[in-house]
Amino acid sequence: GLTKNPESLKVLRSLAVHAHEKVRSEALRAAALMGPGAKDVVHRALGDTDRSVRMLGLDLIGAFQDASTPPILLAALQDKGFEDKDTAEKRALCLSSVRVAGEHALAPLSVLLTRRRLLAPGTKDETRIAAAAAIASIGTPGAADYLKQGAASGDEALVAICEQALREAKIA
Repeated sequence: GLTKNPESLKVLRSLAVHAHEKVRSEALRAAALMGPGAKDVVHRALGDTDRSVRMLGLDLIGAFQDASTPPILLAALQDKGFEDKDTAEKRALCLSSVRVAGEHALAPLSVLLTRRRLLAPGTKDETRIAAAAAIASIGTPGAADYLKQGAASGDEALVAICEQALREAKIA
């Protein structure tokens, strides 16, 4: 990747689909140094089977976005496997969606925020918390109003989550 030789990107593309996740991760890091030509490698990482490769892809996606990027991230928010991701990955995916799609991420995030789930007593609803934090990060009056509506709802859990997001984002 440091040489920025276009021929090395061909090798990195093949290593980015290697059976071992460490090889895929290092190929992704090296490809990212190649610049915009490596967009396909970064996009592919978002759907990798390994969490660490996906997280690295989410970290890098902002520098490799184009018109095809928002639909990839917004679809990932709506994927049924989203609920199975750990807290950090949910939050990273929600925030990356906002960084790339801006206010267009509000619709799928609002679905995540308002979806009720049965949780064990004392368990935090990581999905709703991640969605609220991402909505707050949009930073528009519309996004703030949406959280304020949630904070005024009759759903106790939603009220607490929206109030926390509003406080953390310093939105009055």
